[in-house]
Amino acid sequence: PVIRLRPAAPGQQRQPEAAAAIALLALDLSAPPTPGWPAWLCIGSAEIAQAVARGEGPSPRAMLARRQHAGVAGIRALFTAAEPDPALAMAVCAPLLHSKRRHLLANLLDPLRHGTDAESAIGIAYGLTLTKLMTER
Repeated sequence: PVIRLRPAAPGQQRQPEAAAAIALLALDLSAPPTPGWPAWLCIGSAEIAQAVARGEGPSPRAMLARRQHAGVAGIRALFTAAEPDPALAMAVCAPLLHSKRRHLLANLLDPLRHGTDAESAIGIAYGLTLTKLMTER
């Protein structure tokens, strides 16, 4: 596999872009389903990788606030959106990829790979409902 990065502008940090590309490559190498991984998962993972590479977190409180602002209906809409909101995708992926839960990622990918909807896959992998995502950092 090869990752191609755009030429850097003077003073531009390359780490965030490289981190996002590596996160997407890791997903691509994880036996994706025929249509590919859901857009919310790809975008959210890349956004988290960029934030970590910039040294910005993501902040669990800020991610919780975004999820609460969107509500359960907003998160359900995110799961089916062709072009999901990057900030909300990051907010939904943040608790799934947090250091205390990231070891469960394979448990999320497997049901998604076999056609399970996102809400059910999160419940299977993490034991989280969308309502619980509104209260857990």
